[in-house]
Amino acid sequence: MTEEQSLAIQRDYAMKEGRREIDVRLSMAYYFIMRMNLDLPPTRAQICLSNIDEVRKAIDDAKAGSKTRILERKGRSDGLDAR
Repeated sequence: MTEEQSLAIQRDYAMKEGRREIDVRLSMAYYFIMRMNLDLPPTRAQICLSNIDEVRKAIDDAKAGSKTRILERKGRSDGLDAR
């Protein structure tokens, strides 16, 4: 991409020195990534998430934690006797 194109994108996204920090809740990270097309291959992306690996790991960890909690609850409810 040309310098002019890069500057236009920086203006569009209100970037300072080619960067913009946006706080997003983990529960919304997936939707933010999809909406902003941050999942595109580098050759097609106009912008990128500098910590995409960290965010994906956090999402995967949260999913795994949710599955564990669900299985734990299910195990407790299966062991209850009706009295």
